[in-house]
Amino acid sequence: MILTVLYSCSSYRQIEFINENMTRFNDNNELGQNTTPKILGLPVILQNRDIASIAPLKNKKQSLNNKQLYFQILNTQMHQMGEILGKKIINNRCPHFHSINMGVIQKTGISMLEEQKELPENTHYTNALKRPAFFPELHLPMNSGEKTKTVFDLAKNKNNFNYRENIKTALSLHLERTKKEIHELCETGSSGNYYIYENLNALSSGSPLYPKKENLETILKISIFTNDFLISSLKRNSNTKNISAALDRVGSRWFQRYVETIITKRD
Repeated sequence: MILTVLYSCSSYRQIEFINENMTRFNDNNELGQNTTPKILGLPVILQNRDIASIAPLKNKKQSLNNKQLYFQILNTQMHQMGEILGKKIINNRCPHFHSINMGVIQKTGISMLEEQKELPENTHYTNALKRPAFFPELHLPMNSGEKTKTVFDLAKNKNNFNYRENIKTALSLHLERTKKEIHELCETGSSGNYYIYENLNALSSGSPLYPKKENLETILKISIFTNDFLISSLKRNSNTKNISAALDRVGSRWFQRYVETIITKRD
């Protein structure tokens, strides 16, 4: 009993510590931080038996270290966002991750040929204001200000709101921030958001993040996980294969099923 209490307290303090560090990084505007959108979670989905039954996994064979994996995933997501917006991204120079970068360029060029590339029409968001947790793109900020309004903030105060155009504006801004972070990673080998992800890896090594409300909130503060949810929502499918390895390293494979469930129930 004593051990159980100590373990629980330790796990809770770890999550607290993770969130404190995330706040510190996200509030540091001097670094030109690629701010992670504050996506609204829906903890009730975690009660789904299929999600609760997913056991934490740890990759035994890791061909990429955490930094390489983070770069590979974020770089892929940058190209995916570009495809959705119809913007071709050219990034051939990357001293710190040259081989991985070239591999991403080659793979994304092939895998995206038959994928959904356009933003959803306005009719897709008919009931969005009543179900904001089902549409992560609504929580993208509309400008780079510290207290910026999100797409959702604007939509709930305006009739005949043009979701498609406003989401396009917000996603374009998010893409530009992501491109700057990729440039930072290529030139320096690290970034503020990467250290947040690495911090989570270190603190979850002995204590996987099980499907709980506070752990969902933590996962949604990690840029690559939030991006995956965002891209899956915009493409109207739950293709999250790219993120599996990163989730496994923090014992949170259940987040994939969370995204799948959100999209299935919504669409």
